[in-house]
Amino acid sequence: DTLLPALAKRLEERERFTRAALSAVSAFSALSWMITAGAWVLATEIFVVIGGRPEWESAAPIFRALLPFVLIRAINGSMGAMITAAGKPHVLTLVSGTQLAAMVPLAALGFWLYGFLGLVIAITILNGGAMLALIAIAPRFVATRRRDLLLTILAPLPAAVAAGFAAWSIGSLAPTPLLRLVLGFASAVVAFTAVWESMCR
Repeated sequence: DTLLPALAKRLEERERFTRAALSAVSAFSALSWMITAGAWVLATEIFVVIGGRPEWESAAPIFRALLPFVLIRAINGSMGAMITAAGKPHVLTLVSGTQLAAMVPLAALGFWLYGFLGLVIAITILNGGAMLALIAIAPRFVATRRRDLLLTILAPLPAAVAAGFAAWSIGSLAPTPLLRLVLGFASAVVAFTAVWESMCR
């Protein structure tokens, strides 16, 4: 809720607006990558702790399949705020309308090929297409190149890999699902922050 007004205040100065917009995209991307990495590794523990039974482990693969969608959706939200603050909300309407038109046939195809997993993949592909469309459109309103915007989104990936490895290696030392979850996420946050800070500097 605070991102859009903050960007709008800097709209009159193009360079300041660009820096603020890219900082927002970078922050949302970093947070999304970190959460996705930890949740991917600890998906089984999450559902065992929530459900209280080992049978809940069966939800973990579906949860993992949904994580890329959540990751892309969060990044798209930050770029959407950037484009809205630039005074071009109709662009988002066009992108959303295209998504809506393609959703039913693509979702039906995905479900026909691979069942529920295919449906999730289809929705993720749709959101990935929307992200690429926003990356392609954004330089019209923000003083940045498409390559730089893409690199801003992908920059946290090495830190996310480190976070996932930390969550897996250190979290596995705990004897219970709850302790693995707590220790794993704490390790992921520390590892991500350390790698991300060293990269930023």
